[in-house]
Amino acid sequence: MTTPNNYFILSEGGLETFARQIVAETLKASGANIENFTADSTNMPEGDINGMARIKQRVTLPNGEKVWCTGETVGDAIANLLSRLAINQPSAKHIPTLKEYGETWYTLYHVQKVKPNTAQNTRIYLDKHIYPLLGDKRLDEITHDDVQIVFNGMKDKARSTVEKVRITLNQILKNALEDGHVQQNVMDSSRYVISKKVQEREPLNVSEVQDIIAHLDMLEERDRVLIALATYTGMRRGEMLALTWDDVDFEKHVIHVRHSVSFRNNRPVVGGTKSKAGVRITPMNPTLESILKTCTDKQGYVIKNTRTPDTPITEKTYQRTWERIGKTINLHGATAHIFRHTFATMMEPHTDIKTLQSIMGHADIQTTMNRYTHPIMENIQALSRINAFGDTAPTRE
Repeated sequence: MTTPNNYFILSEGGLETFARQIVAETLKASGANIENFTADSTNMPEGDINGMARIKQRVTLPNGEKVWCTGETVGDAIANLLSRLAINQPSAKHIPTLKEYGETWYTLYHVQKVKPNTAQNTRIYLDKHIYPLLGDKRLDEITHDDVQIVFNGMKDKARSTVEKVRITLNQILKNALEDGHVQQNVMDSSRYVISKKVQEREPLNVSEVQDIIAHLDMLEERDRVLIALATYTGMRRGEMLALTWDDVDFEKHVIHVRHSVSFRNNRPVVGGTKSKAGVRITPMNPTLESILKTCTDKQGYVIKNTRTPDTPITEKTYQRTWERIGKTINLHGATAHIFRHTFATMMEPHTDIKTLQSIMGHADIQTTMNRYTHPIMENIQALSRINAFGDTAPTRE
């Protein structure tokens, strides 16, 4: 440990261990009697050792700085050196809590590379499922058990929801590992047990669809167009709201799906479809075509924003529209997504699966086969009553 220049180099360990080690070496170097020297601070000699003169020795700190180790007693020398080491020791790195780090990750990175709707969903996963249990924990304190507790609290949730929470937490901790806040990503483990529950979105049955169709004429124009698009095309909500009249081709009886609307703080944001397969041409059913042709204003967006015609409607306007429709006719609990499932299920007996995949805008045919078609326990003749979703405009009895 002693250098040719009689300097003392600190080895790795705690500050107090360093100090005791240096003082012991200093005593040896001075020829003092160190039989009573002990590393136990409770038994540390407080007085002079055998009348030894003041301890004084030049030492080198880990950062290369050369200082004097001095003191009237062993205890003084250790105390003095500890004080000096504490001054020269770099302060411990601040380890943020999961919430502190998660908010930085969300704001600086996540929202910059995902669609607004995805960012909005991530916000829910953080605030509702992750932060309540892990938000106040330092990143390096999070254990496998902590993560499993989060998953255990989601037993009533669909597996897809739990999986999205897992992905969100994994992304945060993966970035924390890159930044040196943790030594390992606890999400890199196969031990976790998560919900296997599959959330089924039950489609409307034939009679419910027929009831909605029969009452379309009770709705005001914009509301009638929205429900007709949902019923006869199975488009996603954002795709319907992004439709312009330039996308409607009455001559070829088709609708071009080119864009989709997402929302950021209530404001509509027009962007691309969910995937490349989302850009498609969908056939225009005669009933739908008849409804669209009766619209008074065929400029701009098909679903009109009365306040700002050059932009799609806001999220709150959409929600109010759906609530208003539900008070006028019976939607049988359907949302836009349930209409989408219903359309796929109703169309399945009338078209091959590849054609249906194209109409639905699915990148993967397995999505069409496994998620968006449901067995309906009704006679196939009942389906024909709507004549493959009707060839004539609906009439209400």
